Amino acid sequence: MTACTSDQPRPSSSPGTVPNERVSTDNALPAEFPAEFPLPAARTVLYSAVSPIGVVVYFQSRTSGDALKATLLTGLKDRGWTLHACVTASGGVEPVTTIVAGKGRAVATVVVGYAPDQASRIQGRVYTFYVSVATDAAAPLSTAAPC
Repeated sequence: MTACTSDQPRPSSSPGTVPNERVSTDNALPAEFPAEFPLPAARTVLYSAVSPIGVVVYFQSRTSGDALKATLLTGLKDRGWTLHACVTASGGVEPVTTIVAGKGRAVATVVVGYAPDQASRIQGRVYTFYVSVATDAAAPLSTAAPC
């Protein structure tokens, strides 16, 4: 697989793009990703995008969805993030969990679930999760119990 990286911002005239966005398919966290955000050790970066409003990183892992969710929830709490929402939806192949947490002016949305499209290309079960962090956002209004 050839990595697609653009260190140059995309032109703001391109349809569907965010001005000054940088994208990458390198297996590396962008420098702008919050160092204090908890991540499981067994993970691969599939895609990342950085813009003036924040950073999005899409990961895959062979760690189960339940274990990923537990690691993220515990890590967020341990590193001082406030849990604002945690919802698990079932009905697909396996449940999908969405977590919203804040710390200072940063608000993160995390989605964890099974990725059958990835598993069909790779031997074994593969789970994906993505983390989207708005770096200068107002915190959500309410807090919720962990799921």
